[in-house]
Amino acid sequence: MTDKDGLLSEVYFKLPYEYWDSNWHNRLTLPAKAVLFIAMSLRKPEFTLPDRWTSEWYGISEATVTRGRAKLEAEGIIAVAREETTSSLKEMHGFGKRIYYRLEDPFNRNIRNGLTQPSPMDPSSGKRKVIIRSIRPD
Repeated sequence: MTDKDGLLSEVYFKLPYEYWDSNWHNRLTLPAKAVLFIAMSLRKPEFTLPDRWTSEWYGISEATVTRGRAKLEAEGIIAVAREETTSSLKEMHGFGKRIYYRLEDPFNRNIRNGLTQPSPMDPSSGKRKVIIRSIRPD
């Protein structure tokens, strides 16, 4: 079944059973869980998690993003996939660094397999929109 925004089955991401079976729900801190769920919701093989923008997009503090990402890296849940040098007016020398991360098994199961349509909540799509559907009959 589809709607105008894509497959209805693509609206939600799924937590793997190992999240509970391996006790991640108790081992991870709240900031780590928030960043993990954000990363999983992006459904991309590689993604960025810049503190400032992730904070603005998802309404959590920059410190929370930093702590959460650090915990996930320490636990081996996310890893640096690659680094990119970019031009930046914010840096004295005119260049900045963009880090791309990837989710490791078993948390990488929500990656879109060749689907090109962005998630409705994907901040990189340029448009952030929330789909609200009424369950009340007209």
